[in-house]
Amino acid sequence: MATDKHLKPWRSLVGKLLGKLVYVIASGLGRLFVGGFVFFVLFWFGAVLFGQHFEAKSISPQAAKPTNQTIAELASNLFVTDEVRLERRFGNNLRLYVSKDSFEKIYYPDRQRAIKDFAVFWCDHVDKTYVPSVYLVDIHTGKRLTSYSCLWRIQHHSNKPTPSTPRPPSPQEDPSLWHPSPKQ
Repeated sequence: MATDKHLKPWRSLVGKLLGKLVYVIASGLGRLFVGGFVFFVLFWFGAVLFGQHFEAKSISPQAAKPTNQTIAELASNLFVTDEVRLERRFGNNLRLYVSKDSFEKIYYPDRQRAIKDFAVFWCDHVDKTYVPSVYLVDIHTGKRLTSYSCLWRIQHHSNKPTPSTPRPPSPQEDPSLWHPSPKQ
């Protein structure tokens, strides 16, 4: 019968070998796990940043809830025009093409709220895995008029009045608009 004295070197050797084996497996799997995680994060960031540039190949059932017809009707009502075109993009992004004139027919103080209400409707009905956004694009030039991020609920490129947009005259330009305050 073997005594502890005889087994001690073997236990020590087996312990060292098992320890090294566990370390090698753990470090290899750890590297594999970290590498896979880094790849996933890079893919996700790429999809978020560049997804709007690719056409959606398929539409998820959740994204199909607001049909193109429903969205087009809402946009037509908002911009008071039938000249509306929709493009669903990768990551549930939406490009809405309207004419700049229709876009500017919405009074500037009301424009941000109107666009936000439309975009929130879209954002509430789609999956937010790839951080979708709504982009309003001029149908004639292809320039972005404004955009809205579903993740942060932030509107980007809020348009300032352009030179083609008539602005109301100031009281200095039209004295009939000036109303003196009543004397106290």
